[in-house]
Amino acid sequence: MTFKKSWTAYLRLALAILFWIVVLILVYAYQDAAVTWAFRENVGLQTVLIVWLIAKVLIVLRIARLLYNMAWLRTFVITVGDDLVSVRHGILPWTKFQRHWDSDQMHECLVRQSGFFGWLFGTGDVIIVGTEGSTHKYTMPAIGRAEKACGAINTMRRVARTQKRRA
Repeated sequence: MTFKKSWTAYLRLALAILFWIVVLILVYAYQDAAVTWAFRENVGLQTVLIVWLIAKVLIVLRIARLLYNMAWLRTFVITVGDDLVSVRHGILPWTKFQRHWDSDQMHECLVRQSGFFGWLFGTGDVIIVGTEGSTHKYTMPAIGRAEKACGAINTMRRVARTQKRRA
């Protein structure tokens, strides 16, 4: 079974991208007004244009970062096998992450839903608590079908431990 990030995580990023696109459009729309103000107030035109250019570059970089974050969300996968839970994500080779938990390494899996919309859409944080103690937790935020994911992990853990005791 595989589980991925919730669509609500994508929605948050899409709204942020839309916001910054509107800001970029406004920056372009008011650039002429800034130039007119610079002439009227006898402020250096070159200074005003440099400030506007820096603003445009920073906004475009912010939009690029949000697009990268959206692509990163698509790489996040939780896989529940017969005796193993695997989490992997990352785009760039030096930032890829992969972690595996054997059934003996997990104490339990918990779900933390945040508010009404988390409950309504079935999204939440999946928390794997290690057998080393409550300080060894791995939290995976904004997972779609979080309760089903946690249920599958706990079921796999119980079944695998029962089979190991019988063997």
